[in-house]
Amino acid sequence: MEVTEIGQRINELTLNGENSQAILQDVVKKLTQSLQGDIGFLITIANGNSASWSNSEVTDKKRLRTLEAKLKLILTETSDGDENKIRDHILSLLKKNLAYNAWEVCAVSDECLWGWFILGSDQGIGLNHHLAAPLQQPLCLALKTAQLQSEVEKKQRYQQLQHKVTEAIHNSQEVETVLESAIAQLTQGLEITRGVAFMLRYAEPIFSDRRTIADPDIEVQPLTQWTQSPDWEMPLTSFSLTDSSLCLKAWQQAPTPVSVQGMQTAGEPPFLNTPHPLPALLIAPLMGTSNGSHNSQMVLGLLLLQYEHARIWQPEEKEIVSWVCTEASTAIIYKKTIQRVQSLVNERTAQLKHSLDVQARLYETTKYQVKQLQELNQLKNDILTAISHELYTPLATMKMAIQMLRQHQISPDRRVKYLNILEQEWCREFTLIKDLLTLQSLETEEIVLQAAPINLHKLLTQLKEEFQEKWRKKGLQFTLNLEPLEKQGIAPFLYSDGESLRRIFAELLTNASKYSTANTTVEITVSQPVSNWIQISITNVGCGIPPEDLEDIFERFWRGRAAIENATPGTGLGLPLLKALVQHLHGTIEVDSQYDREQFGKTTFSVTFPRSFNEVSSLEPS
Repeated sequence: MEVTEIGQRINELTLNGENSQAILQDVVKKLTQSLQGDIGFLITIANGNSASWSNSEVTDKKRLRTLEAKLKLILTETSDGDENKIRDHILSLLKKNLAYNAWEVCAVSDECLWGWFILGSDQGIGLNHHLAAPLQQPLCLALKTAQLQSEVEKKQRYQQLQHKVTEAIHNSQEVETVLESAIAQLTQGLEITRGVAFMLRYAEPIFSDRRTIADPDIEVQPLTQWTQSPDWEMPLTSFSLTDSSLCLKAWQQAPTPVSVQGMQTAGEPPFLNTPHPLPALLIAPLMGTSNGSHNSQMVLGLLLLQYEHARIWQPEEKEIVSWVCTEASTAIIYKKTIQRVQSLVNERTAQLKHSLDVQARLYETTKYQVKQLQELNQLKNDILTAISHELYTPLATMKMAIQMLRQHQISPDRRVKYLNILEQEWCREFTLIKDLLTLQSLETEEIVLQAAPINLHKLLTQLKEEFQEKWRKKGLQFTLNLEPLEKQGIAPFLYSDGESLRRIFAELLTNASKYSTANTTVEITVSQPVSNWIQISITNVGCGIPPEDLEDIFERFWRGRAAIENATPGTGLGLPLLKALVQHLHGTIEVDSQYDREQFGKTTFSVTFPRSFNEVSSLEPS
């Protein structure tokens, strides 16, 4: 077969391949047969699949996979060397393991090196370690295509793995089943041979920098293990952390995993020894939570993963393992906390029941307390669920955009698109965190107010100019009515905290613009309902708020029917933050709304402040 015809056939196999591995497998088989070789390898330089083929029954598939892994390791460890040096390492390995008389080791490259094609035969082939030009381009195309498909397949596999791990952890009740589910999904998803989870038992708490502690008094207790085959299982026993230099290193440098490509088990505990060698190992820490640095956080346990072939642990593999460890650790802490809380609740319930036998009059009080505990527990679960979703969703989107930006040959338009996604999701994440921190500061009264004279006319006019561009797209108009104050001869001034007032009005205007019908008017009216109090009312026209929703709109993470039906973006923190800021300025907030499905109902938010929050009137504002 002519070289050009072989190249065309390789292109056909590349275009028709079902997946990355199938492309490489078909290409190496076709090329080896066409060049009259007995065995062939196609090894990629990048983090992709490799393939091999042999027409000899002597060289079984398992042996070929082992040689593939060793060749991949050689190319990774000598990636910065010259081609002759790499070729010598490859030939040395092949001649030790396979009895073929002639070998051809050919670089596959166009402008850069993409991989190596290795051909073995009992008779000379005459390539002189060089592929003809008509074969180079098809092979490069095959490697590039396989690499891109491999990245896509890997991303899909990791997404499925994350979903399965999350679901498995969520459905697990005990700490052991949490880790067992996480290991099972992780080892299957990454095709790991063996996984073991250990928990650490401290003789006493450690709060100093772990990196400086060489002899910690910590017992390592095995919890569970998962293997692809019973042949890999080993009896697990407890041991001291100092008995394993690898586990000690993983504990000291947590949260960074410790990876080993070709480990020696001499001097290590028996759990690392198996009936068959497992040369690749990764130890990832299960981390607790702390307000300090990573070096002072508690390590709850260790997750050990072993693989039957030598391999380079890729960054994305370490990343997904760290993610699983974080999810498992969070679930463990949460479930232990729930167990402690439940234990306390059970203890308290028992005491209350005993008291009921003695004093019947405490029955109603006890019933109310139990109901309160249940509501608080449900509220805690709802808040944790909402925060986890709102924090993770932008991060997942940003991660996807970053990965897409890293792809080669991305067009300028798509680059701009993904950069815009990154910026939007960053703003969303930043706003959520800022609102949560502000709410926390307001609840703990950590925000110090800076009183100063505030010109309401000037402040509201400035906000009008800032919102003008956003409102123009929707055709909204803005009116500022100071007539009620002017009739009374009152200047539109407040002595209050300017930054807080500005944020309150900005949130009210943002809320009005979200839910206003296009081409309507947003009206702001400033009045004095009672002496020494100023009221600012903001009215917009839209679908309004259903009566049954009015009492819940200031609850955290709560979204109204209109927001859900119209898919209006938001986190459900705007109005709770607004109410907290108003109360922080000694003011009040009220809402009046007419619900109208035709989008012509009026909604009015009214905030009332003392003329000076340093001299709050004893009379409540009407």
